[in-house]
Amino acid sequence: MKHIVFVLFCILGFSVAYADENNYYGIYRNAKDLYPIEKEFITMLKPVNPDDLRSAGYIKFRATIIMHDKAAAKELDAKIDIVRSVIVDTVSGFIKTDLQGAAGKQKLAIALTASVNAILSDSSISGFTFPDFVIQP
Repeated sequence: MKHIVFVLFCILGFSVAYADENNYYGIYRNAKDLYPIEKEFITMLKPVNPDDLRSAGYIKFRATIIMHDKAAAKELDAKIDIVRSVIVDTVSGFIKTDLQGAAGKQKLAIALTASVNAILSDSSISGFTFPDFVIQP
């Protein structure tokens, strides 16, 4: 009897863990709703002291766009160079202390979503996720 309960517990635990793989910021998304940007970003951040560029730091990250629908993918494909430029411009306006922790990532995702939606004309996106995210002081 203990073995049956253990097996059922393992199966139930596996199914719960498997269901969380497609969960980003509490919103379930299918793989077709995600638009991973292939190249990673390496950008200098805004310096704390404008006279000392060493206080700026760098950020290295990968970004995945969460789309409202598949129509956004076509427009993102056509404007990917502009989207990359907007992402770099937006990120370079942040100070390294603003981006630390989960709240910093969320703040960056909100700013990037607004910036990218400003250049999209036929569709819109609903957010960003960051599979890799490293800040170098």
